[in-house]
Amino acid sequence: MVRPLSDIEQASETLTLEAVICTRNRAPLLARALDALIEQAKVVPQLSVAVVDNMSEDDTADVVASASAQIPGRIRMLTCDKIGENCSRNHALNSSTSDLIAYIDDDAVPEPQWAVTILDAFQTVGPTLAAVAGAIDPLWGGPVPDWLTPDIAAYYSVLDLGPNRRPITPHESFVAANVAFRRDALLAVGGFHEQLGRVGTSLFSNGEVFTCRALQQREWTIVYEPAMRVRHNVAADRLTRTWLSQRLYQQGRSDVVMWALLAPGRSRLTHLKDFCGYCLRWAWNLRRFLGRSSTESRNTALCSFYLLAGRAIGSAELAINRRC
Repeated sequence: MVRPLSDIEQASETLTLEAVICTRNRAPLLARALDALIEQAKVVPQLSVAVVDNMSEDDTADVVASASAQIPGRIRMLTCDKIGENCSRNHALNSSTSDLIAYIDDDAVPEPQWAVTILDAFQTVGPTLAAVAGAIDPLWGGPVPDWLTPDIAAYYSVLDLGPNRRPITPHESFVAANVAFRRDALLAVGGFHEQLGRVGTSLFSNGEVFTCRALQQREWTIVYEPAMRVRHNVAADRLTRTWLSQRLYQQGRSDVVMWALLAPGRSRLTHLKDFCGYCLRWAWNLRRFLGRSSTESRNTALCSFYLLAGRAIGSAELAINRRC
């Protein structure tokens, strides 16, 4: 249960919150996100907004200027000249002066109590709280295919970990489309690792997962807060098996790179052994897929097929290049 705004304003009057949106060439979606944040900023004086423009070529600057005129002095615009979502996130982090920094995607719309809920969580949980992860509901851009089960929906940044606020376990993570940090804690782990995460149209991932694991290694508290909710756009062209196969393959590659970054110093031979292990599991999974009859079981096997392929290739890349 989120406390009344008046209570939160009084209790957390020393905490300031900056909402960060990283964007590139998606001005119409950005405008929708900013409209929602502006309405919250009008009643939550602790809230400010930063827009990080990752070299857009549309009318992003005009959208931000129009939004800034509605709440003068509360929206700042930054330009990041290095393509990549984690570069943009870190650019905002390193220039922010707020106590708390919250990230939402430019195609996400925060619910009206979003900012209030973040302030409430950090105030009530206390100074050991490093991050609050919020729920993410999909705004499907087209008909949802039958094969898109709840497990598969996680690869579309859908997040629902239950109806109550609770700690995130070492086997779970948040999604950077809707997460807030204590800025000092995020700086202490180096922000977002720029070897991970999306760059341009690439589906490389795990920027936020790495950060989550780094915070957990330092025994910071991370909680899931269902009332901190956004609605996230899922474009129609992503509702295909082709897009999902690419997403899973890149997830597999991202996994092995992240694991290498979290445990540096592994030899080329170790990565080569990992490659062989994933190849064996891939072949076994292919056999399972061919032997399954139900649609659900075939979907599960097919997802593992692409995920393991990505992990095998990622391990081979590390064995050859040893990038981590």
